Amino acid sequence: MEEDIKNVYAPHEANNAVYCQALDSAITRRKCKIAEDKERGENIQARIAFLQIEEEQFWRETLQLETEINRLEEEEIQSDRAITSLAKKVQDSLSKRVSLRQSLKT
Repeated sequence: MEEDIKNVYAPHEANNAVYCQALDSAITRRKCKIAEDKERGENIQARIAFLQIEEEQFWRETLQLETEINRLEEEEIQSDRAITSLAKKVQDSLSKRVSLRQSLKT
């Protein structure tokens, strides 16, 4: 009788052992996958943080460049005004010279 019981339960025990090994293997693979996903997620978060810092730096540099452009444009405007003023003075001076010459001729 004992032999019959062993014959009946032995295949089930073998199947249980195989099932347990397969289950352990699946659990181990899943744990590895979770660890990889967690690491990948941490890497993605680090990359996002890095890109946010780069974006902030880009906007700071853009603002500095825009400020510099505005300053240069203002200098150009003042330079143009100075040139216009000098040109007017030269024209006035030439007009006076012409007037003086004409008055000296008469």
